[in-house]
Amino acid sequence: MADRLKYKRKLVSNEIIRRQRDHKKLRRRVFYVSLVVFVNVVFFSLVFLVLLKIRNITTEGNQRYSAEQIIEALPVEKGDNMYNFFTADVENTVKSELPYITSLEITRKLPSTLELSVVEKNASMYIELNSEYFLLSEDLLVLEMTGNREMVNQLPELVSTNIKKCVVGKYIVFRDEATLDVLKILNKTIISNFESGRITEVDVSSRFDIWLRYENRFIIYLGDIQNCDLKIRFLGKIIDELYEDQSGRIDVSNIARGSFKEGVLEKTT
Repeated sequence: MADRLKYKRKLVSNEIIRRQRDHKKLRRRVFYVSLVVFVNVVFFSLVFLVLLKIRNITTEGNQRYSAEQIIEALPVEKGDNMYNFFTADVENTVKSELPYITSLEITRKLPSTLELSVVEKNASMYIELNSEYFLLSEDLLVLEMTGNREMVNQLPELVSTNIKKCVVGKYIVFRDEATLDVLKILNKTIISNFESGRITEVDVSSRFDIWLRYENRFIIYLGDIQNCDLKIRFLGKIIDELYEDQSGRIDVSNIARGSFKEGVLEKTT
């Protein structure tokens, strides 16, 4: 009986020792895992906060704006962390400051370089307001204001008595909101069908009575925007059939029957 009790005590003692040993192993394992996690946190914090800083900014594709102008417009600067910003936020900020920029692709080149790939808009027409010239993109964003007439010599003039607001960096606003959509369609169609400089005036004072001027030779009546592409292509064929010394008024408002009145350059239907 005494031997049996002694044997049981020994088993209990061994079990306690085993549990203590396992507990010690567990604590040691937890310690080492915690140590590894701590070291990694310190390491990556050091890399993120100290090493991954912007030291170089390069640009490509920019012609209208200098690299200095683009870098100045950035909401980040040298010394900032490489990952402490969203690229979409940076792009939107730069585009609002520099309207000619269509898109700005930002590439992080580790460890310390930001590469900026720029795509720029071109002016497609202008409007004169209060003796100032406002250059407009194809989608009618106001790109800049200038007093220099030479900057708009090769662009068609937008004529309208319906302008509500014209602010650089914003889309032009018409009192009749539908005019903007009409003009976008018309502008895109003109760009697709005529060489630059051929159309010298676009008159959308009324979106139901649209007029164009082709060089100094023709005044063209389109009517409304319906069948715009067909009307513009029809116009091109009529012009091709006329002699180079002919001028006058062309009416393509009805694509079933166009008309030409030689020598007449007034906007009358």
